[in-house]
Amino acid sequence: MKNWFFFIFFFFIILLLNTTVFAQDEISLLISESDNYPPEDQEYLLNRVGELVNELQQKGLEVGTLVLKLKEGLHKKVRPYNIVKSLEKKKDSLLEAQKILEEINLTGIHDEETLNYIASSIEHSVPIDLVKSALQQKVAQDDKSAKKIVESLATLIEMGVQPQQAGLIINQFANKSNQSKDLNSLTKIIEYARMEGIDPQRIASKIEEALSKTNNITMVELEVQGFIADIKQKPTIKSGQGVVISSPGITSSGVPGSEGGTSLSPSSETPASGPNIPSQEGGSPLE
Repeated sequence: MKNWFFFIFFFFIILLLNTTVFAQDEISLLISESDNYPPEDQEYLLNRVGELVNELQQKGLEVGTLVLKLKEGLHKKVRPYNIVKSLEKKKDSLLEAQKILEEINLTGIHDEETLNYIASSIEHSVPIDLVKSALQQKVAQDDKSAKKIVESLATLIEMGVQPQQAGLIINQFANKSNQSKDLNSLTKIIEYARMEGIDPQRIASKIEEALSKTNNITMVELEVQGFIADIKQKPTIKSGQGVVISSPGITSSGVPGSEGGTSLSPSSETPASGPNIPSQEGGSPLE
């Protein structure tokens, strides 16, 4: 039995070492094959990214997200320092997500996807207390409910809801319903509104308001659906459109007549010229 224990222990040690070596080899290959950076920048990236990967692996966390962000940064030719800062932020958020799950004893959902959902919420500045509170209220249920909470939180943020408000909605919902289908209904309502051209933030504000008034999720849905219907009935001025108003001195052709000031016909306009007029707007992006 003792020999069997040592065999398993050494097996996991070897597996961990192989995973670490594989991650480091992949990172080294990515950086060395990038022609956008001089040797000194490549060396800087190899050292710093290697340190971040080691830190995550020592905590038993996957490094796939870091590798993906590294690939993205190298492809976009982001400055090495900025790549490292971005990876540091991701590393810190993953460690914080792991800490949250350990504090509320959700050992059953330590999968990479759930950790990334929580980490993403932290990076978007969702208050950690709201994330904890929502998850703690689901501990008494099952792991699926807790996982659905963090997944929906990330979904709301992706749809354009302000992170703090997304956290408030999820926290309120967790306190009022134990049904995942109810949460699906609320996120689908926001998605529907967005497809109809309605600002998701307006709908999120209405959901938050409705949740503060009742514990009945069905009533919340009905109130929000009525709110969306009212918005759709009102004409909205879209970009490039305006309201036509009759004004003195304006002819049907849109050119001012004798009243209202000097004529704005093309012949009276002064052509823009001279060294002080920019030939184009914008310019090279500053990274």
